[in-house]
Amino acid sequence: MPDFQKLKNEITITQCLALLGVAIPQGSKAQLKLDCPKCGGKNNLAVNTDRNIAFCHTAKAGGDILSLVSHVKELSLKEAADWLSKPNSPALASKRPQDERNGFKPLEGLEADHPAVEVTGLDPFIAARAGIGYANKGVLKGTIAVPVWDMESGQLLGYIGCVDFIVPVSLRGENIVEIKRDAS
Repeated sequence: MPDFQKLKNEITITQCLALLGVAIPQGSKAQLKLDCPKCGGKNNLAVNTDRNIAFCHTAKAGGDILSLVSHVKELSLKEAADWLSKPNSPALASKRPQDERNGFKPLEGLEADHPAVEVTGLDPFIAARAGIGYANKGVLKGTIAVPVWDMESGQLLGYIGCVDFIVPVSLRGENIVEIKRDAS
């Protein structure tokens, strides 16, 4: 059984929202009004990032990250904890059996917290859970490796090596790192 308190301490409400596919505007404040992914509607999901809580005004449901996942995914709290600790996503690639048909297995040593990943605006926590990271070796060396999955079977089909990123002005910080692959 997952440790509820450990999950609440390790996963922020912002990271939880990203896992649920909810976009958070850059430069947002601690109090957010977002669209609930389950109920629809406009600005009906109130989020407090300082307190790590959310409340859906349409469903009159809310609380911590477990309550949010429980509401959006229609799961019990235990199932929500299981989903957060072991979501059915590329993050579990290392726990999935190797694809016997094509022999692909998840790459090891990808750096989700590398500056090249951070400059894209992708949270390192989300990148790690999705299996995305900077490749320091192999055929994808010098790129950000993004796994490609068959959504029905869950099999890893391969990786895309992303090289040059055009970062929107709204995502640019003071210390932008330009990532380009060496010609060698």
